[in-house]
Amino acid sequence: MTTRASTPPARDPLSAVPVVPDGVHATPIGDGLLLERRLTPSGPVRTFVERTFGLRRHRRFELDRVGADFYAAIDGTRTLGDIEAALRARHALSIEDGRKAVTAFTKALLERELVLLRLDG
Repeated sequence: MTTRASTPPARDPLSAVPVVPDGVHATPIGDGLLLERRLTPSGPVRTFVERTFGLRRHRRFELDRVGADFYAAIDGTRTLGDIEAALRARHALSIEDGRKAVTAFTKALLERELVLLRLDG
């Protein structure tokens, strides 16, 4: 008789808690936000160029009004699901549109290292 290893149930992606890493700065622009984080130079050549010519590298991303509300709701305690529900209420989004918005904002900010996710439990 063969026994199969049981697979743990899939975790709901919206149960993750987003957190803003140190060094991320938010600047209001119109109805949205500009997020920016300075990149640490990697290697002696980049360090030389940065020091000599003042050419600093940054990651930047501009958020619209809904994205700005998404970012403002990140407090290190609310889950993505909590934030999604708040965005739906504030912007009259459908469940599907709210989930798509939170997923898109999270993915874009993760790619740029402007937000991190914490998995509790």
